[in-house]
Amino acid sequence: MSYIFYKWLHLSSLFIMVLTTGLLMSSAFGQAFAETARKTLAKLHGFSLIAVLFGGFGLLARANIDGAFGKGWFLFKLFAWLLFGMLPLFMKKTPKEHQRKLLLFYSFLLFATVFMVLNKPF
Repeated sequence: MSYIFYKWLHLSSLFIMVLTTGLLMSSAFGQAFAETARKTLAKLHGFSLIAVLFGGFGLLARANIDGAFGKGWFLFKLFAWLLFGMLPLFMKKTPKEHQRKLLLFYSFLLFATVFMVLNKPF
């Protein structure tokens, strides 16, 4: 498969992941969703996480980036991917008074990850 395919897969699944993250947060923080809708969102979130990982590793392979597994920006992206994957667990366990902090944390995590990808500071 081509570099363009992996890039399209990675970016489109990132968009779906961020969209489902926001919808799952709104459902956990007070917006009423049917149980089937919430489960469908959670499945779509999980599928998008797998597609992000597959597309990201495909991009690394096609771009011929040697030694990426030891670079700080790659490890940060992998850590962010794990945190986004654990988001549904964090939302269920977060008390009402800390929900805004969780939303700010995930917003910061998203922007920090984009910064790491674009600049690769370390």
